[in-house]
Amino acid sequence: MKRSLHLSRLPDLFVPASLLGASALGQPECAALFFACFTALSLLSLFTGQALRTAFAAQPGLRGVRGSVKFTLLLQFVALPAALGIARLTPLNDVAALWAYLCAGCLYNIEHTFYEYLDALGDRHGAALCEGISALLLMTGLCLTGGPGSESQPLWLIGFSALSALIAAAAGLVSGAFSKGKMNARVLLASPIAALRTLLYPAAFALTALLPLGCGASVAFFSGLTLCAFCAAPFRRSPSESAPMNRGLALICATCALLSALFHLTGLLKPVQNANIYAGFNPTYICLAVALAALCAFALYGNIRRKER
Repeated sequence: MKRSLHLSRLPDLFVPASLLGASALGQPECAALFFACFTALSLLSLFTGQALRTAFAAQPGLRGVRGSVKFTLLLQFVALPAALGIARLTPLNDVAALWAYLCAGCLYNIEHTFYEYLDALGDRHGAALCEGISALLLMTGLCLTGGPGSESQPLWLIGFSALSALIAAAAGLVSGAFSKGKMNARVLLASPIAALRTLLYPAAFALTALLPLGCGASVAFFSGLTLCAFCAAPFRRSPSESAPMNRGLALICATCALLSALFHLTGLLKPVQNANIYAGFNPTYICLAVALAALCAFALYGNIRRKER
């Protein structure tokens, strides 16, 4: 039963929280573009980076784990040229900036691969440290990059992304015996469920664009994404494992509904319009996004059966 406490990994929410921080600090476009490029690279690499945790859970030996990591890294390097080629065909004025974000997304996919590998080795502290450093570097890179246009400096983002990937790769390689293990495509078996877990919340959130909610979409989106990341697990939880999460998600939904009603009836905390902070902080939008993320997390990882199988 104690093992169920480790299904949710605190480091999983570091990167989404860094994107939330960058959005709140005045770089919502940069954070959104980075996430879009990161997701596009994940799609072109068949979501193998996101499928690693599930694949590792079904592989009892470290040789198989290392083989899956090698195959995933190979797909990352194949996905990047494909993404750059597709971006070149798009009718955009600033293709070079888009290339920079795609390179950053690829580098963070590589970092995430080694993060999962370190966790699979049992080095939870090392994995958490690498993920924390990467999240800090990502937020710093996004803030230094600046907004889109002529004033944008995307090389900052590439530099910090490369540093984070280098740190994670070094930590994974020095763990020893990385060369052992034949490359295998076992991770592809978990790719369909990884695709669903990656795309369900963004797709559901996209429907909120039809509502007259105004500004604050980026902060709201990453608030919900952080909750989804914290609830992630390699498989659907058993009834005993899911019960605490179910209660927590129900409490979150009830709180969001209560706060939204309070904001609507009293007019408190209207969308902030202040040049000194992010001028898109919309509490009602955030409550909606967090409640939506809670529903998605329950659909992906929750369980309402009364008995164990």
